[in-house]
Amino acid sequence: MTQSSKSQKTVGIYCRVSTSSQDPELQLEQLRTVAQRNNWVIVDEYVDTAISGVKGRDERPEYDRLCKDIARRRFDLVAAFDASRISRSVKDLCIFIEEIKQKSVDLFLFTQGIDTSTVYGSALLQMIGIFSSLEREMIKERTELGRQKAKKNGVRFGRPTNVGSGTKEAIMALRDQGWSIRKVAKELSIGVGTIYKLQAETV
Repeated sequence: MTQSSKSQKTVGIYCRVSTSSQDPELQLEQLRTVAQRNNWVIVDEYVDTAISGVKGRDERPEYDRLCKDIARRRFDLVAAFDASRISRSVKDLCIFIEEIKQKSVDLFLFTQGIDTSTVYGSALLQMIGIFSSLEREMIKERTELGRQKAKKNGVRFGRPTNVGSGTKEAIMALRDQGWSIRKVAKELSIGVGTIYKLQAETV
């Protein structure tokens, strides 16, 4: 782990914007200011542009690079503008937090004022964990309801010869829950290209 002195934390800054019209520099400026005020050393900056927070790690190149550097313990702390920049899912956010804690890396969220290296920040994360458990149960229920609805519309959970409206509904239901395109394709036994095409048709 790179560290300039015992008194300084090293930090990796992560920013994400959902559309090409949004400017990630606004997030970066805020986080750079926080780093300077706290005497943190910025090791690297990771910026995903025009990428939704519901997409998985395999569809967010800079987020993937961040996770790899966390595994290498390049820094002490990950700083993001708010929790939604990391993920739109409470469950996925908690998984991310659990993974970085295993590497002794902390998380700072500017908007929520959370710093997991503090007692207060740790207490808030315990509350997030409770809501994550609730969300997991809700997701299971929604997924099963989505599958049942899809089956009623004639969807077979195997490679279909024709993709109907029921399949589209199943795809959108799973994508809304934060599933990556590859995971949805595997679950429904559909080609990745088919899912991209169906999503484009619904925009």
